[in-house]
Amino acid sequence: MRVFIFTIFAAFFAGVGAAEADYKSEYKEYMAAYSAGDIEGALAHGEKAWRAAEEEIGATATTAILAYNFGRLAAATTPSTAEEAFERALEITNSGEGSLLIPDLELRIATMRNKIKPTNETRKTLAEKVAAQKAADPAATDATVAALSDLASYAASRGPEAGTNDADAYLNEAERLEPRANNILANALTLAGAVRIAGRRRTATDIAEAVVLLDRAIALFPPQKDIEHFDPGLASALVWRSTLDVVIESFLGKPVFKLGSRIAASEDLRAAYERAQESYSPPDSVWDSFRPESCENLEWAERKPPTYPKDAIHKGAIGAAIVGYDVDDTHIVRAVPLGEIYNSGFAAAAVKSMSSWKLKTPPPPECRKNALTFFNFIMR
Repeated sequence: MRVFIFTIFAAFFAGVGAAEADYKSEYKEYMAAYSAGDIEGALAHGEKAWRAAEEEIGATATTAILAYNFGRLAAATTPSTAEEAFERALEITNSGEGSLLIPDLELRIATMRNKIKPTNETRKTLAEKVAAQKAADPAATDATVAALSDLASYAASRGPEAGTNDADAYLNEAERLEPRANNILANALTLAGAVRIAGRRRTATDIAEAVVLLDRAIALFPPQKDIEHFDPGLASALVWRSTLDVVIESFLGKPVFKLGSRIAASEDLRAAYERAQESYSPPDSVWDSFRPESCENLEWAERKPPTYPKDAIHKGAIGAAIVGYDVDDTHIVRAVPLGEIYNSGFAAAAVKSMSSWKLKTPPPPECRKNALTFFNFIMR
């Protein structure tokens, strides 16, 4: 996305008069902060550049693009401010200034309104604007992907059976996005995998497809430095992947696979199902430093299992949690809940149980930090 943001503005920036203006200096600060990964600084300077342009040069193509650039950046954190920026860009574009795409702007506004106050009406409008944008430009864009993500997340919250089609539509759009955005694609793969196994009507085919989708998602994340800065998206993909053990254990009946599959995968579904039955451990690529295999086989003198959360029992919830931890000679000195299925209380129960864990012997130095452990919760 970074190349696009710079390019679309630069074409107009070069045509502005030679006199140095405040909005130009703010734009330079915005670009410097954005390039350095300082999103907070980029947001501050991006908004100042847009608003300064309003004062200095008024309703021009440059002002519209500054508003548009800022809106795209602010969309994830302050949708109300982003909506204001996109509306201003649309207003200027409708007046005949510039060449921003009106369907794209209308889609972004509809996405922000649905984020601010989601209703059936805002979701219906959002779906209509997605269709209009795709008709105007068949290529996948960050705007269509973001809109489909919101629609898919809502559909999944209503129930997995209702969410599969929307999750697949989101995934298909994320697959087509150029240049590819690994974080977006990984999120789409995780959601598509999760909705297949979260419902009570899951099939063996759903389970097999979820394995393929979730393993693809996990492989897209960059190596992690430590548990303190562990990517929540990766934690979500890992905990859903681990949950497959629980799902299969609770799955009744002999696996039956129908011909064909809803996803494009070279892997045979029966082979994928068999892989899902294996006890899961995260791949070595999760960390940016090597961890010996022996670190995963520490000997525990005491390892009391967690208590099943009462709320989860009442809801009949099964699932998993993932916890990162550090140890000293014999005890866990820090346990960080990284992810769980729903708001089940599984992670809190897991962390509480770990306070009493005790190692038989001190582990080597390379095994004392950034360990991961999974907890499976299933009613028997």
